Parts: sequence; structure tokens; C-alpha cells
Amino acid sequence: MATKTAIFTEDTTPFKDKAASAADVDEALAISFDELGHISPQRVAELLNMSVEDALEQAQGKIYPSLHDADRWELATVALSGQVRDKLARATIKAGDDPRYAPLVEALAEVVPPDVDPAEIGVRIGATWVPIEDYRAFLVEEFGLRPDRLTVEHDQISGHWQITTDQRSRHEFSGGYPDKYGSARLPGVKMVELLANNKPVQVNKTGDELERSPKPRFHVKLTEQAQASAAALQERFEQWLWEDGDRYVRLARIFNERYNSYVKPVHDASTKSFPGMNGKYTPYDYQAAAVTRFLHDETILLDHVVGAGKT
Repeated sequence: MATKTAIFTEDTTPFKDKAASAADVDEALAISFDELGHISPQRVAELLNMSVEDALEQAQGKIYPSLHDADRWELATVALSGQVRDKLARATIKAGDDPRYAPLVEALAEVVPPDVDPAEIGVRIGATWVPIEDYRAFLVEEFGLRPDRLTVEHDQISGHWQITTDQRSRHEFSGGYPDKYGSARLPGVKMVELLANNKPVQVNKTGDELERSPKPRFHVKLTEQAQASAAALQERFEQWLWEDGDRYVRLARIFNERYNSYVKPVHDASTKSFPGMNGKYTPYDYQAAAVTRFLHDETILLDHVVGAGKT
């Protein structure tokens, strides 16, 4: 026989009284954020029964002034995560006018990831973080092309590279540019374009060759030679990138600023409370962590499996 649930006879979402005190500064910060959605030094001081100045003293290293507004405070897990190189640069500028940012500068400097040497990772032809001007310089130096007769373009939407020149190689006529990688049927400059677009390097058969041997449609021997040359060209490109000291420093800085600047935020949900939640239910740790991150981050993807309790 069906019976009515507790919701018909009792209050299943009891009201939670406002906290009157906190055991320590960590609990006070958590209560402040739970109640107000931000850190209030006044509320923290009230919970700890001390002055705002003393409360801020106790909270050192746990909260930092926001880069958007020095009068607003962020928890360390927020302030010291994300694009920390950019944050460090901005905080350094602000610290010149406002000494309250000095501790943030010191803390950010500690969490910035160590520089990675991109030469140890490898850089393929077509890597978009390498400026177009460096590709132009490589083609000019390696093939002897005239800069005013060379165009290197990259479409950021499609990702397509296009390299054009009206100069011909010595494989095509004796006065052409030197080309130790390509051939009359596949010039080295065209090979660079194929590599940049991550397309197969192959030498297609002529019409006569296709009539004699329809399959495969590419010339096997010439393609093998071209692919070996393409591998040598790729190796030479990586070597060339790091030969010049100034270029080495500049590219290493670009690489690290773009790909080695992010610190993942790790939110502590151990002190997270859920005012109004039925006391019969206790969120799993991953649910509490997701809620905590949701409250702190501007955007969030709850990529949990079906049935994990996202709703």
C-alpha cells in the first residue's frame, strides 16, 4: 500500500541559521563565500571576532586582491590558477602603483610553470605558433628565394597554408634557385607547403605513365625519394629554427606564453556547505567539488557520466 512521503507532513528543507562564528580563518572564508558569493573581509572579521586588519593578516596567502578590483578578494585557488603568466605580468604592473598586489606577484611567480625548451619537443613545418615571418626567412635562406617574390599565407579559419613564388628552381632551368630537396616534378618550395598542410608527399604519374601503369596513381620510386627529401627538409627546418640565438629566445618565449602558462584550479570542497539541503542526503566528493568549481569559475563543463548526479 502506498504511503505519503515526508514532504506531506514535515519540512524537508530546514532553514539554516546564519553562522555566528568560525573555528579558524579557513572556515570563515568558506562561510563568507557560501553566504555572499565572494570574500568579505568584514564578514570574515565578524566570524573570527577580530578587526578587519587582523582578519586580513590571518588570511595572508589564502586570499589575494582581484586584478579587476583591488577592493575585491579572491581565494588563492582562483588567483593562482588559469593563465598565470598573463596574470603575473598584469599584477607586476599593478604592484607598481598599489603595494597590495606585491604578495600576489610573489605568489604567481612561484606557480608559473618552468619554461619548456621547444627544441626538445620538436617543431613540425606548419606549426602555427611559429610566426609567418620565420617561415619566410627559412625559405629565403634555405632556397635563396627573393623576399619580394615570395608570399607565405596562413588562413586561421581553415588552417590552410599557401606558399607562392614566381621563381623556378634549377631543376626547371639553370638560372633558377638552388633546390637540394625537390625535383622538377615536385619542387622543394611545394614540398614545404605540403608539409605545412600535413598532406602526403608524393609524385604523381604523368599521363603517359598512367596509361602504362594505372595503379597506383603516384610514381613509387620518385615518391620514396621525395619522402626521404621531405624528412631531411623537416630536420633542417628544426635545426635552422634554433641556430640563431635571438630567434631561439624569441620562439621559446612565444611557445611558453602560448602553451605553458596554464595552471589548473583545484578547489577545496571539504568545507562546502549546502544550506537548505535535506539532511538525509550528503553529496559525493565529486559533486561537492563540481559545485565549488561552478561557484568560482566563469564557465564549467560538467562532463560526468549519466547517472552521476549532475542535476
